[in-house]
Amino acid sequence: VEMNTREKLRWVELWLSGKLTVWEFLDKWEFPKGAQ
Repeated sequence: VEMNTREKLRWVELWLSGKLTVWEFLDKWEFPKGAQ
């Protein structure tokens, strides 16, 4: 299921506020598995 822009912006806000590590952020963002 693809996240919508609002959801992604929410994760960005959490990350920038220090509530997420970069790894949690990347996991939530769900980058395509093939992209390295």
